[in-house]
Amino acid sequence: TGRPRFEAGTLRRLGLLKAMKGDIDDARADIARSDEISAEAGLHMMLISSGSHGLALVELTAGDPQAALDAALPSYEAMAASGDLAFSSTSAGFVAWALVELGRLDEAERYARIAMDTAAETDQESQALGRMVQARVLAGRGQFEEAERLARDAVAIRAPTENLNGQAEAFVALAEVLRLAGQPTEAAEALQVAADRYAAKGNLAMLERTRRLLAEL
Repeated sequence: TGRPRFEAGTLRRLGLLKAMKGDIDDARADIARSDEISAEAGLHMMLISSGSHGLALVELTAGDPQAALDAALPSYEAMAASGDLAFSSTSAGFVAWALVELGRLDEAERYARIAMDTAAETDQESQALGRMVQARVLAGRGQFEEAERLARDAVAIRAPTENLNGQAEAFVALAEVLRLAGQPTEAAEALQVAADRYAAKGNLAMLERTRRLLAEL
């Protein structure tokens, strides 16, 4: 299974890179081909993780949270059923992210809590994702102080990592909290940091969206 696993993993990574460049259709095709290879080779865990760790990220980058949810939710459910808490907790975070983008705050909160509660404290991805989403949920309910605390926690969790996309995502979440709290200057500062991180990563799709958010403040 070594070569198929390598090919499937490489195609998934290529798909995510193409999504960052804005080549969404090609990105989806790469993820689909990766899934075909995984299925043919019997790579069960790689296959069931693909919806949340592959296609959902492409769809979120494309600005289609419903498609992201449609990919992430069954992936999360399959991974949770497998007993793999490490990957399923992150999958729950991606489900939560899609739900909060759709404005479904109660459901987003549920999956954000799953991401945080089922992940190890040292699982930076799940812990940051859960906090980012929960912060946006609380801000949507007007609980701005706790929302800002959680958003800044997510920024701090991701700060020491090499995950520039993740750092940018945390600053975008913080900016949304600050915007809703009536702090447009601080929100703009957070969005500018996010834009700088996306630019450094070469994530042109999210850079463009972040610049639009800046322009709308």
